[in-house]
Amino acid sequence: MAQIRHRDPKTGTVYVYSSHKKWDKEQKKYRAVRKLIGKLDADGKLVSTGPVGRHKKEKPDSAAVSENPDYKMMYESEHQLVEDVTRQLTMEKQKNMALSLEYERLISTLSKMLHVAQKECPEIYAR
Repeated sequence: MAQIRHRDPKTGTVYVYSSHKKWDKEQKKYRAVRKLIGKLDADGKLVSTGPVGRHKKEKPDSAAVSENPDYKMMYESEHQLVEDVTRQLTMEKQKNMALSLEYERLISTLSKMLHVAQKECPEIYAR
């Protein structure tokens, strides 16, 4: 096991890693595996950086999941979920169609009103 020192060019901080080799079965060769030990302070002493990296998610116990109401499924099966989503999408589509028809009727009515107004008062719309 070796210690590797790496200087971050942006901050100038020197990090110390422990390095060892591990056999990679797929590529059939050794790979370097590094683990952060800490960083060097201004005096050159090693300062531990503590646990670094992604935090591992804790897996809930199966007993806690069944007792906790927050984890209860809203749908009994995937089939029910698909039916509910399909129903909601169909309702949205019907609403959009109704709005589209209402919009067309409104435009048609306004067009007719404008046409009648142009006939009755041509001096207003003359350019």
